[in-house]
Amino acid sequence: MIEYTRKDSRRDINKSISSKEIIFSLNGFEFKKNNLFLFQIDNFEILKADFAFIHGKNSSGKSSFIYYLNEYLSNNLSVHKNFFTSMISQELELFESESILSNLSYSYCPKVYKSYHEFKTSLLEYAQMFGIDSILESKVSKNSCSTKMKVSIIRAILSKPNCLLLDEPEIYLDQASTRMLLDILRLINTKNKTAIIWASSKTDTIMQYNFKHFEISNKKLIEKRSYEFH
Repeated sequence: MIEYTRKDSRRDINKSISSKEIIFSLNGFEFKKNNLFLFQIDNFEILKADFAFIHGKNSSGKSSFIYYLNEYLSNNLSVHKNFFTSMISQELELFESESILSNLSYSYCPKVYKSYHEFKTSLLEYAQMFGIDSILESKVSKNSCSTKMKVSIIRAILSKPNCLLLDEPEIYLDQASTRMLLDILRLINTKNKTAIIWASSKTDTIMQYNFKHFEISNKKLIEKRSYEFH
């Protein structure tokens, strides 16, 4: 069980006096597990339609942070009406013996879509965007890790989360696919006001976009400007 400790009370979740657009604002937070210190967060504020990159060197704890953040948001913000968080991990948690189409179809929710036809239309649109529309009937196990990552991403997008967390998806994607993913996420980010938080070890991915930038170093998350990455 992850423990969350607030060291001060400067802000509270969803209670900002400045804007109703804030999804969460964490200041003076510590993540702990079995009383062991994991991370310190001094100023981590995410708004609707924010696109944030979290950078850190290999073994800095980026994946763990995304996992703990997802657990924290799910446990604390899911109580708010219509709030949903989705995470894309490196584990590629798919049903390998089933088809790609079957895996994607698990994202259907009648509370999110007006009809299954609307859902299927969106599914086919994203499949075409990611270039997997011609292999929807193939078994997941027969495909590459790159394709599996695309399936994981589409499945998460189809669930229409308020906040989408990505743990280094580019490790399975080539440069062209990574750029395509960024373009699609920017579209979703703008169209649906989906907050996106992407953890990455590659500064070249980060510096070419004018998004919020954070860095994990020495178990501490801090906000940085693009030119501060090196």
